[in-house]
This record gives sequence, structure tokens and C-alpha cells, in this order.
Amino acid sequence: ETSVLARDGGDGVMVKYLDAFFSSQIRTGCVADGIAAAEAEAAYADWRKRLVHPHFGLNTFFIAQNGAAKGGIRIGPTVEALLRNDRAVSVATAFSLAALLRYLTPVEEGKNGVYRGRMDAITKSDAAASDGTTIMYADGLHYNLAERWYEFQCSCSLAMPQEDGGAAPGLNLAEALLRATPGFSSPSHPATDIKETINAYLQSPEGGKLADAKQDNGYEALTTAVCYLYTKMTYEKKSALQILEDMVEKRGVYEENGFKTPCSLLSLRQL
Repeated sequence: ETSVLARDGGDGVMVKYLDAFFSSQIRTGCVADGIAAAEAEAAYADWRKRLVHPHFGLNTFFIAQNGAAKGGIRIGPTVEALLRNDRAVSVATAFSLAALLRYLTPVEEGKNGVYRGRMDAITKSDAAASDGTTIMYADGLHYNLAERWYEFQCSCSLAMPQEDGGAAPGLNLAEALLRATPGFSSPSHPATDIKETINAYLQSPEGGKLADAKQDNGYEALTTAVCYLYTKMTYEKKSALQILEDMVEKRGVYEENGFKTPCSLLSLRQL
């Protein structure tokens, strides 16, 4: 639940991330689009106060429903504003999109439109709080903390590039992410390229809604940075929290700027 954000006095790694995401990206995008900084700051302060309240307690699986669309609705406008006004897009934004795609990555073929995902390792306190019960968080959708799995639905359709230069519509995002995972493709379900999949998601009208931004300076670096972080979370099995901790502590590629590290720097590290 979101009550986890109240731990450490509301000053844990996830809250530090949210603060940095707002201050360096969302507020910057708002101001670039003509919204007063004070207005943006007041809205965030009000939302933050409720979010870190120990009894706010919304179920994060419930919130994550329609996650693919929320990437375009909640994050897309900030990306567009930053790119359109030639402002730097940082790893804070790339992380939000990579984490969303990580959540929508199944570990097996879907059944009747329902997919099963795999959680990162949970903390000892969370494990102790779980009694092993499978819980229904929405109609027909369940999760089990002890067994580290969750169910989700994904209706986002992608137009994947073809060898002739065209695009083949209709491939489900979750299905494309699964096929990009080593060992999950087959002759009837050919492998997909992860960067092409991420690019198709970012441009999908049912996903990132960034088709109009693809020619802007910084779009390619953003796509590559999302791919870099997604690869860390999936193929290299580094947890999202570990990546956030690297950013907070300014380790490795983030050593100079932390959350403000530009996406272009990660693009230099990509495959």
C-alpha cells in the first residue's frame, strides 16, 4: 500500500525520488508551458502531504490498473513540455517509464486477457506482514506477496516496425514485452526487439502518446535511457529500489547529478 511511503518519517528513497521528479521535471515542464511555479508547488505540496500520511493506504495494485494508458496521461504531458521547450529530460522521468513497463512485463502467456507478473524481492518486514493469502484487489485480479506474483490486464496495442519500413498494428504491449524476454519467443510468436517495443509504446495513442514528440531533440535519448533502465530491471534483475538507491547516493553513472542525470548520459551506456 501507499502507506509504505510514511516509513522513515516520509523521507525514504521513494519519497526522495518523487520530490526530485517533481522539482526537476514536472515543475520545469509546467513553467515551460506557462503554469506558475507557485501553483504547481502548491498542488504538489497538498498531494505529497496526503501521500505520506500513514493512514492514506491506497492499494498500489489497484492504482496501477490501466497502467499503460496512465503513462501517457500522467507522464506524457511532462515529457512533451520538456522536449517541446528544449528542456533536459532526466533519468527521473526515464525511471518512471521503465518502472511502468517493468510492472507490465509478464512471466508467462496471458489467459483471457489476464497476465501474471513477478515482484522484485520483498523486504523482511513485508514478508513477515504477509500471511501467504492470495488477495483480490480488483474484479478477477489477484496478488500474493509471499509468493511474489500479481495479475494485471493490459489492452495497449502497439504498431511494431516491419522489415519493409511499415508498421504492423495489433501486438499487445504485455505480449511484446514477454517476447523480448530471452527464452520466451517461438516460431509462432517471434521475438521482439526491446528498444523497438519501448519506442512503439511511447508513441502509441493507447500508451505514451508521444508520437508528436519523436522528432524533438532529446526523444531518442529518452527512449534509449528507458531501455537502459528497463534492461537493468528485467534482464539484469536489479530491483527498481536498488536503482533508486544508486540515484540517491549518486553511485556509478549517477555520481555527478543523481536524479538530474540527463538521459543522454545513459544512452552512452546502452547496449
